[in-house]
Amino acid sequence: MENTSLLNDIVKTNSIHFRNIKIGDAMTVVEQLEGQPEEIKEYSNPFYRYYFEVGEMEELTIYYNYAKDEKRVNEITLHLIHYPDHYWKKEGHQDATVFWNLLQNNKLQSFSNVFTNTVTDVVAFFTHTLNQEPIQSIENSTPFHAPHQNYKLYHWTHNGQYLSIQTYIDDSNEDNVKNMLIVRLRTV
Repeated sequence: MENTSLLNDIVKTNSIHFRNIKIGDAMTVVEQLEGQPEEIKEYSNPFYRYYFEVGEMEELTIYYNYAKDEKRVNEITLHLIHYPDHYWKKEGHQDATVFWNLLQNNKLQSFSNVFTNTVTDVVAFFTHTLNQEPIQSIENSTPFHAPHQNYKLYHWTHNGQYLSIQTYIDDSNEDNVKNMLIVRLRTV
């Protein structure tokens, strides 16, 4: 049976502090829990970046931003990338024009079940954990505002922290269409 949700790969905890790292934790805590980062950027807007392949054909990239002077986490951003064309090709399809037409007509859902189920599970997890419904919006400030890109924003404010979940289809490169889930935690 195919894994239809990547919830455990994303949250790894039972709290708002997904991946068990809290805002304010020292970067040494991040390294203890996540291992050696793929990249460390120490100048403007410093971060540790981690990359993991998960699921059948999905990727997680996690950024732990920190205050340069204190080396403490001040924002966590997780990107889940899902490739619907992988699942489309897996069913024997090959004509890129047909795929592009499905995308433009908002008909990729049957090839995005892993992504859709994961988004549903992540939103439900945080709704349950925070014991409050998210504020939802389809308005955005990203370039992904066309109807077929299905932009959505869910967000919560809880105990001085802001948690948001954004989802959309990134079709900026027609050879590399991606479903995007971005989870961000920071102080208000």
